[in-house]
Amino acid sequence: MTIPIWIWILLVCVCGVASFTDIRSTRIPNWLSIPLFLAGLIHAAGTEGVTGLLDAIGGSVIAGGLFILAYAINKGGGGDAKLMLGLGAWVGVDLAVILLAAVTAAGFVESIVAIMIRGGVRDVPIVLLSSVMGVLRLFHKQPATDDASTSDPTMEGRSDHRSRPKHWIPFAPAILVGTILTWVWDATGGFS
Repeated sequence: MTIPIWIWILLVCVCGVASFTDIRSTRIPNWLSIPLFLAGLIHAAGTEGVTGLLDAIGGSVIAGGLFILAYAINKGGGGDAKLMLGLGAWVGVDLAVILLAAVTAAGFVESIVAIMIRGGVRDVPIVLLSSVMGVLRLFHKQPATDDASTSDPTMEGRSDHRSRPKHWIPFAPAILVGTILTWVWDATGGFS
């Protein structure tokens, strides 16, 4: 069963607004992601009862679980996690797996492109190795180091912006692209 087109339009619009705010101010506001999550749960329960509600909760856990873990460890990306929870509530368990894979792939491509633009192709292996080392740190319970001391001076003194860490990449655009890819997957029947 495919998701109605109005839901996909809603999700893409929300991700578009989240991308704008993430690029502009390094934040995805709660007024955007929390109502999305709650409305997804209410819609699922209202249309499919308890089964729908459980599917929505499962979709939220699958879509947002890794993002919540990343937020808990790195203390960054909470808005991304809440946005993914909201998306998962609307798409359910089956499509949450596809959404997570699509967002991860889009984020990887976005990161590689950003690295190449900022430092060149030679930096890609170094960044990939440091990412692997960051994952290994998770198992040794060492806090991740963040080079947040270098910020954009144009952001200082503005209450609607946070300072940007030196190598910051907004992730909401990857979530937007992943959502669109999941919509295409759903509309075309996936592997069917």
